[in-house]
Amino acid sequence: MYAIVIAPNPVSENFVPICFGRGLPMAASAVLTFTTPDLAENGKIIWAYATYTLMMLFYTVLSTPYSALSGVMTARSQERTTLISIRFLFAFTCGALVNKYTLPLVEFFGNGNDVAGWQLTMALYGLVAAGLFLSRSSPQKSAFCHAHPKKPIRLMT
Repeated sequence: MYAIVIAPNPVSENFVPICFGRGLPMAASAVLTFTTPDLAENGKIIWAYATYTLMMLFYTVLSTPYSALSGVMTARSQERTTLISIRFLFAFTCGALVNKYTLPLVEFFGNGNDVAGWQLTMALYGLVAAGLFLSRSSPQKSAFCHAHPKKPIRLMT
């Protein structure tokens, strides 16, 4: 994953989170994962595995640079710990909200059709998440720009 996610964008004077624009493919793959095509049973199983794998791949591509962001925002270890703690506080809060509202949203959007309800609920969650990622994708000044020379990172030596 490093070769795909981080290596094309080595740390330079400005750390640009490369999660910009990756929220939409993640959202689309989530909607596809909760889509039930009209296939035979084996086809549905293959569809489920393929779309879930795709969604997890996009999740990894999206979350890896986002997780590394705090490491370049500050050189102080206490500040990094605070940033990560706040991030997880919001993550767990959002997880609790998703747990509380998912089934009511499926019923509301589906209006008796669970398949449509799940698709539309995932579309809503995906659009909200993609919007949040896009809104937080402004360039961040690296705290370590003086420590990292502007040369590509080698994958193999």
